[in-house]
Amino acid sequence: MTENRTGRGFPAGGFAPTRLSFRLSRGYTLLEMIVVLILLTIAATVTMPSFLRPRPDESSSIRNVVDRGRAAAVRRGELVRLHIGGSGDWQITGGGAPNGEVLASGRLSGTSGSADLLFSPLGTCGTPPEDPVSAALASFEPLTCEPRSP
Repeated sequence: MTENRTGRGFPAGGFAPTRLSFRLSRGYTLLEMIVVLILLTIAATVTMPSFLRPRPDESSSIRNVVDRGRAAAVRRGELVRLHIGGSGDWQITGGGAPNGEVLASGRLSGTSGSADLLFSPLGTCGTPPEDPVSAALASFEPLTCEPRSP
């Protein structure tokens, strides 16, 4: 250490200590807060559509049954048959045969007439070749199994 005129020592590098010390930052800068807000906005924009998906209601219960049959066919990788009886009872069977393994069953309210619908492992739908096309199921698009608009 060398001595200066006041008799105080300071490091050999030549820099004398000052009374001003480095101040520790306490908080975030405006730029950091803006960057975080932009990132949160982008994340919310990407994820919000999945949270705002419309929920099916009871009036579309036949749509729910069709969706279940289609999902079962894709998941199992085989033909799946949906049979809707005249009283509204429905049954989803595996293998595409009427007497196949029962995968799901239930009852629809407000339906009349019976119908059959086949789902392929690719998710397409159609009527079985041995059954006439019913008016209720003929209104579904074969590729998407969505109801046709009039």
